Amino acid sequence: MRKLFMTMVLASTLLTATELSSAVKVYMLPEAVVSGDDVYISDICRIEGPGSSRYLKIAIPAADYADKIIDRNELERFMKSCFNEKIIVFGNGTMITREPEAEPGKSPVKERAVRRGDSVRVVMNSGNITIKLAGRSLADGAINDEIEIRLQSGKRIRCIVTGPRQARMI
Repeated sequence: MRKLFMTMVLASTLLTATELSSAVKVYMLPEAVVSGDDVYISDICRIEGPGSSRYLKIAIPAADYADKIIDRNELERFMKSCFNEKIIVFGNGTMITREPEAEPGKSPVKERAVRRGDSVRVVMNSGNITIKLAGRSLADGAINDEIEIRLQSGKRIRCIVTGPRQARMI
């Protein structure tokens, strides 16, 4: 009886692993800043799996984000209505904010020099010593914006954006 139980557990584990490897994995971002009228799947999540690039430029119905939040259930329902593949969604939801548009006579919206998820070179100066580190941006930022960066060691630090994919540790 015990052997039968262990065999069933092993079989279900193998089936689950096979399903996961063939499934499309959708990782929802906690927040997304969008410009324009439409919100696309590529604005709110990252996708892995077979044929993942075909999902990215699909516009999400405005009714799904009328409350400025797309939750996991709304995204799963929408994607399953469009595609037949097994889709697994990670994350609880994405908060949608719009980029402010420049008013006539006012300065235009600052252009982002660093985007969330970008590889960023971090410089730390102390007297005559300069240390350069590599990390990943945890937020979007224009020049002179303060953002958080995760170093390769896993440590998070606050930095000021100094240029495209470059920052200075505070």
